[in-house]
Amino acid sequence: MDIYHIGEELFRRQLVAKQLTSLDTWLTLAPNKSALTPVVTAFFENENGCIHRHCNSRPTLLYAFAGTVLVNINGQRLTLTSGNLVFVAAQQTYRVLPLKAGDILTTLLLPMAHDLLTLLPVTDNAQLKLQLSVIQQDYRRWHYAQFNNDKIEDPAYITERILCEVLCPAVFAATRVTHFFDLMVIELLRLDNYLPPRLQRGKRQVTTADLLQYIDQDYDVCTLKTMAQAFHYNPNYLSNRLKSATGQSFIQLVDSRRMEAAMTLLANPHISIDEIVMYIGYSSKSFFYKKFKERYGESPAQRRQAVLTE
Repeated sequence: MDIYHIGEELFRRQLVAKQLTSLDTWLTLAPNKSALTPVVTAFFENENGCIHRHCNSRPTLLYAFAGTVLVNINGQRLTLTSGNLVFVAAQQTYRVLPLKAGDILTTLLLPMAHDLLTLLPVTDNAQLKLQLSVIQQDYRRWHYAQFNNDKIEDPAYITERILCEVLCPAVFAATRVTHFFDLMVIELLRLDNYLPPRLQRGKRQVTTADLLQYIDQDYDVCTLKTMAQAFHYNPNYLSNRLKSATGQSFIQLVDSRRMEAAMTLLANPHISIDEIVMYIGYSSKSFFYKKFKERYGESPAQRRQAVLTE
């Protein structure tokens, strides 16, 4: 496998998954028992019309192979175009919005020793030290780092070389991939295409619309604490402000958004109610049933039956 044929293979696998109406969030690029598994495990996002939520136990590298991909992470919405890369810290939740035809997002799960902070090099160059310091501080705060490279630049080429090794491991594949990651980070720093998280929320007056948009995007994972951190507010102040502006508490607003999402998902018979509970952010099926019946006067199963027979 060479980099000139990776795209054909990815599109072929995506097409097969669509024909099989696969509901998996990821499609595997290599067998689970590949010789490269300890070094890198690779997937690509399934184009099945769903929002996918991920929270990986290992550091993660997202690579937009083709098209335009929207990712929500830590209150930020990232727009990834072909060639863009995002490092995501272990245990950080992120969501991938539904892909369109032609969009391909690959995911590489890295060893803990290959977290971005570990991969960043040491340097005596004053300008580079400042650049590294900004990335390190942002990464510790936001738990991700986005690099907006073009498809023709070296980091994209190196990433696709890694994908080649994953699809068809050759001699010394694990060693090559390990060094590819080091080289990739060096090239990222040389190009200086790092895109800091949007800080305008802390620089301008935050509106109620901003707060409601945050809940709308991250209703499945947000808490009052994480929302307060994202907007640089005290949690109690934020709670009181939402109540004053909307007449509802933070919990009520989140529950309302979750119920809206549940209603949409219930119309899809291929998604089980257990999956809906997990997807919208509830940890208890019984609690979900209670909330749903309080709001709509019927159980989720009854609502699904009614929708499917309309």
